[in-house]
Amino acid sequence: MTDDDSRVFRELCGAFRLENDALRASLGQQNDRSALVAFAQKTALKSVVQEVELAERMARDQVTRGIGHYVYAVEQRALKAARKRVGVVGPIQMNRRYAAFLRIGDSKLLLKRLDQTLTFIEAKIRTDQADCVASAYAAAGSALLQGVRPLSDIAICEPEANEADAADRERELAREDVYRSSDLSGAIAASFKSELGDDSAAGDLNDDEVFDAQIEAAVRAAKWARLDALRIRAARAHELVGRKIEPRILPTPPRIACKQTYCTADLVPLLDEVKRAYASYRRFVLDSGMFNAFGSDNRLGKCCGYVSDFSDEYEGELLIGEYCGTVPARPSSSAAIPQVIEEADAPDGDALDVALARMRGFNKRVYRGILDDDPIYFADVFWYGLRKLDQFAESMVKVDEKAWQNYVDNLARAYAEPAEELATGMDKQQLEGFSKAVKALEKGSKAAQ
Repeated sequence: MTDDDSRVFRELCGAFRLENDALRASLGQQNDRSALVAFAQKTALKSVVQEVELAERMARDQVTRGIGHYVYAVEQRALKAARKRVGVVGPIQMNRRYAAFLRIGDSKLLLKRLDQTLTFIEAKIRTDQADCVASAYAAAGSALLQGVRPLSDIAICEPEANEADAADRERELAREDVYRSSDLSGAIAASFKSELGDDSAAGDLNDDEVFDAQIEAAVRAAKWARLDALRIRAARAHELVGRKIEPRILPTPPRIACKQTYCTADLVPLLDEVKRAYASYRRFVLDSGMFNAFGSDNRLGKCCGYVSDFSDEYEGELLIGEYCGTVPARPSSSAAIPQVIEEADAPDGDALDVALARMRGFNKRVYRGILDDDPIYFADVFWYGLRKLDQFAESMVKVDEKAWQNYVDNLARAYAEPAEELATGMDKQQLEGFSKAVKALEKGSKAAQ
């Protein structure tokens, strides 16, 4: 066979920007011109359909993502307000706190933030009770339901002038039944087949002119199918002006199950021991600064320079190897306190009674100032105690987080699903307008926290 396959390939690439190994392989497998024509028609139609489906999918993802971010912002505001009103303390978020500690370069500021953290943990230990936490979630559920209602006030704006207007001026569009179709992919296929006509395969394909005409017909049909798709989307965009999100069914705020795992009396002894360890740690940091403030597993100032060695190839020539010091990395927003003291071989490490007994034993050793033989010991003890205290304080009340998250997800989905249906008909200007309106609501929600 001649280079028909490569010529068809170039034709399709030029029309649809298709260029990949799979397309070349598929064309190379064709053994006659009728198969090449059929393949050209299939590829041309598929390109247009995929382009439209991609645009619709991206539009749905854009509105869903915006609504999800807004619902999350309202959720955080509702939980914070409800906890404050009921009188309970929210999550400690120790991983975020510890990551912030690691970015501090001043010992006095570090101690100030640790003072605040211990005060926060003590408040949580002394106030968190299962019934109060349940009341907070109940109040937050109702507040969240009310807080997302402004999404229904966003009206779809006017569409922009687009390429479909030029298509209307270029030819008369008579297939109104196609343009009113709810199945855009089916409408594109119908437009494509209509443009090809019944005699699209007529003639002797061994004749180069007939063969070229069939390839050109497939490309031309795809071009008009694309413009028809724009025409359909433009018609839909005009019909959407002023429309708003109308959720079909809104979920009912659930009663979140909360179980008391540890009471205040259980954790106060451990809190006292951590405070004792912190007193020694505080003296150590004031004496030594930030160099070993984070314990033996996370020392600052690690630097061993370049590794040097002699080459085997050239006698006596000194080679400089790779730099082996610690390379500063981009600060993370989350970092767990490392386990510098070995714990029990269990998923949660040392149990409460074991941790309390170990802290009492650790605290028997007295810090002797800058002359202490092993001052970093006191940093390791403190971070171990803080790590365990955070673990038990966070689990004082076991909350059915799955039920709460399901409620939040269902609420977001209740607004996202009708928004996705609208998004498939929006043009670029309408999508941008809707997204900006949602972001404005989100910004106002965060400012109100």
